[in-house]
Amino acid sequence: MHLALVPPACRRWLHLALAVPGLLTLAVAQEARSTLATLCDDAAVVAQVKVLASRIVGGQQLVTCKPTMLLKGELEGSFTLAEPDVRSCGRALHGVLPGASYLAFLRRNAEGFALAVGSSRALEVVDPLLLAHLRTLLTGGPARRLGVLVDALESEHLRVRQDAATALLRVRGLADPRARRKITAALAKSLDAEPRVAFDLIRVATRAAMRDAVDVLLPHYLGGRSPTLAPISRQAIAQLDPRRAVAFLERTMPPSKLGRTRAIALLDACGGSDAARCLSRLAAGPDRALATMAASVLTADTRQPRRRFRSILQY
Repeated sequence: MHLALVPPACRRWLHLALAVPGLLTLAVAQEARSTLATLCDDAAVVAQVKVLASRIVGGQQLVTCKPTMLLKGELEGSFTLAEPDVRSCGRALHGVLPGASYLAFLRRNAEGFALAVGSSRALEVVDPLLLAHLRTLLTGGPARRLGVLVDALESEHLRVRQDAATALLRVRGLADPRARRKITAALAKSLDAEPRVAFDLIRVATRAAMRDAVDVLLPHYLGGRSPTLAPISRQAIAQLDPRRAVAFLERTMPPSKLGRTRAIALLDACGGSDAARCLSRLAAGPDRALATMAASVLTADTRQPRRRFRSILQY
C-alpha cells in the first residue's frame, strides 16, 4: 500500500493498525503469496506495459495495455484487464493512469490475461531499481535465488527490501555464512527504521537458528524500543539462545521501567532453573515494582501459561 494514496483522515488509523502485532502478522501472511520472487515464479507473463486507455463499461473498469518490454513469457499485441468498478481493498486498476508505464505480472484466463494476484502488487509503477531486481530474479534461476534475495535487502527500493525479507522465509537451510551475516546486518538496520522488514527477518533468523541475531535483538528489546516488534523479538531471543539472555540479565538490568518489565517477560519466556534463580533474586530485591513483577511470574499457575502475569505480555 502506498501511504500517499491513503486519504489524510485515514492515515492516523492506518498507523494505529500497523502498530498492532496481530495485524502486522496478517499483512505479512497476505503479502507472502505476492512477493516479487513468487510472482516471477508463478506468472505466465512478466512485462513492462503502457496503459493505452481506462474506461468504465457496464460496472466494469477496463484497462487496455500494450507491452513495451517482455521479461518472461509471450505476449502479442495489446490486451485488456478488467475488474468490477466497486469500492474494495483488493482493487488493482483503480488509479491506473493512461500513458503511464507499469510492470505487470499476468496469468492466462479464458478471456486472455488477468493479473496474477487480485491486488495492485501485481501492477507496479515502473522503477529502474525494481526492473533491475526483476531481471536478476528471472535470469538467476533457483540456484542463485538466495544470493539475489540477500543482496536485495540492501536495495534502495522499499518493496524490493520488504519482499526480499518475506521471500527468505521460503528458503530452506540458510547455511551460507555470507547470507547469514547480511541478514543479521539488515535486521540490525531495520529494527527501528522498518518494522515490516524487521518482522520477517526475525522470523528468518529464528527458523534458521541464527544465534548471532540475539546480539542484535537483545539490546533493542531491552532498550524499550519498537513495541510492535517486542513480542516476536522476545520469542526469538528465548528460542535462539535463552542462556545468553539469562546470563546477560544476571549481570545487569535495564535502567528504564519498560526495559525492566521486558526483562521480566523475557526471563519468563526463557524458563529454566537459571531464569527462575534470577527471578528469585529480583523478587527479593529492593526495587518494589520489579520484585512484584518477578514474584507474580514465579507464583503463577504453570498449568495455565497463557495467564502468567498477562499484563507484561504486551511488552
